[in-house]
Amino acid sequence: MINRKIILALLFLLLLLLVSCNTNNRTIPLITSVNSNSAFVYTDSDDIPLTTNYNAVNGLSKLQYADGYLYFNNWFGANMMNFSENRTLMRYNVKEGTLTSVCTDPLCKHNAIECPFYAMCDTFYINNNNILFAQVYYETKYGDTNMRGFFKTYNLKTGKTLNRNEIDTRNYSEFPKQLFLNNYVFYYDYVYDKALDKWFFDVCRWDMVKNTVTNFKAYNGTDDQDSQYSVVLAYCFLFAKDSRIYFTDGKSIFSTDMDLKDKVELISIPYLSEAFTDGIYIYYCVLTDIDTGVESVYRMNTDGSNIIDLGISCGGGSLKITTEYLYYKNGDQISIGKCRVKGASADDVILQDSEIRRCRHNGTGKEPVYKFENEYEYHRILYECYVGNYIYALYNYWVDPNNDGVFEDGDCYFSAGTSDRYNTMRIDMTTKETTI
Repeated sequence: MINRKIILALLFLLLLLLVSCNTNNRTIPLITSVNSNSAFVYTDSDDIPLTTNYNAVNGLSKLQYADGYLYFNNWFGANMMNFSENRTLMRYNVKEGTLTSVCTDPLCKHNAIECPFYAMCDTFYINNNNILFAQVYYETKYGDTNMRGFFKTYNLKTGKTLNRNEIDTRNYSEFPKQLFLNNYVFYYDYVYDKALDKWFFDVCRWDMVKNTVTNFKAYNGTDDQDSQYSVVLAYCFLFAKDSRIYFTDGKSIFSTDMDLKDKVELISIPYLSEAFTDGIYIYYCVLTDIDTGVESVYRMNTDGSNIIDLGISCGGGSLKITTEYLYYKNGDQISIGKCRVKGASADDVILQDSEIRRCRHNGTGKEPVYKFENEYEYHRILYECYVGNYIYALYNYWVDPNNDGVFEDGDCYFSAGTSDRYNTMRIDMTTKETTI
């Protein structure tokens, strides 16, 4: 059997590569604000993402919403161990259309350790006015240069930082999901067990008030050889409600108490994607087409009863939940021409998910909200956030300069950001106006 640590490392690398762009691809000419070419208009709505209310936060989400702001790094790339001098965290006020750095020092260049976000890594997590992230940098003392790193939190109200733990930069790894419950943060850490003489991801609980960490050696780490979960974790937390933590092992959904005890299985079913809650029901996906990744969406009570097929067929991993709606992509695949990009194995350039749809939490009111067509036919969303009447997204698109149906190196463009320039798509779901 292939060493599971090697598999985990390869899958973790794959996660990082998914957010990268081929070195032969280009970045889109950047603009100085998220919206351009027209006067800024915003129509108000109370519908917001249901991410940190109950659900685990995905640190690899390049756009994250909290309290009226979209947060994102000013650099978009694949290397999690990037030491870009000007790396920092930005936030965009969705109602006012203004863009500022989260660092409040107007004179800060974000290239020294005094900046709270200096040398931050790709992943970050936002909850209840706290931003959690890893920081890795080089430090020179007495003529010797060494790598240092911390996992830390920044409080948006006080501007203060707190180091959770120092990172072993030789073995630094991070499974990009964290779960917030009361004053606790549940996360996975790659730890070494002396008795077992091996490394594995273990669930840890950080008390942000006492600044103490508890490690749980529950369910034998990542060493469940029968686990079907796609990232080779024996179990992965999904959300928390009423002091219960909900997990999946790829074969079932179950809950535990805050000490990872009192395990109660809710449902036993093949399960390979996300699950969410709105505080009343659990929404989960079941893979229906292994070739296309298309999934069906189901809803059940939090005790596992009353399972309902919502009649949704969606692209794999595209289901998102807000206070009012379930958003999803249609999961189609469209060939736009021949692929002649160096290193690509596919014969054709295939674009997925040409349409974004939504419905109410009970599956009624299904409707398309946006279709990539006309001048945006070859555009696709990479990371998106549904806020009110708008979709905010990082994206890519293809061009065919020779109009011959053949796509070569340099024909794919990606949205990107440098230290002071950004490019993001905003879609008005009411008017269908698309702003880049």
